[in-house]
Amino acid sequence: MKAIPSLDRILLKNPADWTEGERGAVMRDPAYANPAHPDHQRANDAPAGFYATIFGTDAAKTDATGRTIQPPAKRPVRPAPAPIATVEGEDLESAADKLAEALDAAERTRGPQEAVRRLQQGVNRLVERDAPAPKAQREPARFYAQAAERAAPRPQRLKEDGVFGPKTADATAKALVRFGRRPVEAPLMTRTRSPAQPLPRSRDDDGPIFRA
Repeated sequence: MKAIPSLDRILLKNPADWTEGERGAVMRDPAYANPAHPDHQRANDAPAGFYATIFGTDAAKTDATGRTIQPPAKRPVRPAPAPIATVEGEDLESAADKLAEALDAAERTRGPQEAVRRLQQGVNRLVERDAPAPKAQREPARFYAQAAERAAPRPQRLKEDGVFGPKTADATAKALVRFGRRPVEAPLMTRTRSPAQPLPRSRDDDGPIFRA
C-alpha cells in the first residue's frame, strides 16, 4: 500500500474544490516558498487558481488610502474536503482499486513485468498526446484565469522497465486524475496468450496500487 503525501493529495484536486484549510496547507508547505523545490511552481499556481474561482479575475479595487479592497466572493468556499476524483468523476481510490484489478488480471496472462510495462507505455502515450501547460501570463487577469490549469496534475514520462516503483505510482495517480481510468487501463485489456512460466511479481505488495 503506497500512501500519497499530503501536498500531493491536495495538488491532485482542482483548486476550485479546496477548503480554506487546504489552501493554507499548500501555502505553508516548503514547496510554496522554496524556488528550488520541484513542486514550487504548482504550489504557487494552485492557490492562485483557488482565489480565481472564489473571487474572479477582475482587477483589484483600492480604497481612498490605496489599500486593496477584498472583492466579494462569487461562490462559497467548500466547508469540508472533497474526495480526490478523476476527470470522469470517479473517486480516485475506487479508480485505483479497479486499475489494480486490471493489472492483476494482465499479470496472470502476460507476466508481471510485461503487464507493468504496458501500463507505463500507456501512460507515456497519454503524456505525448496531452496539451502542454499554458505559460504564465503577465496580465493579472489571464495569470489567475489560467492558474488552475497550470497547476493541474500532469504525469511525467516513465522508463518502460516493467517495474512498478514510486515514479510509476506517482505518474499513474496523476494520469488517473487527468485522463480517467478507462484510458489508463486500456493497454492492459488486450488479450494475449499466457506465458509458460510466471515471472516474479514486480510490485512490493498485493494491495492497491496506491491509497489516496
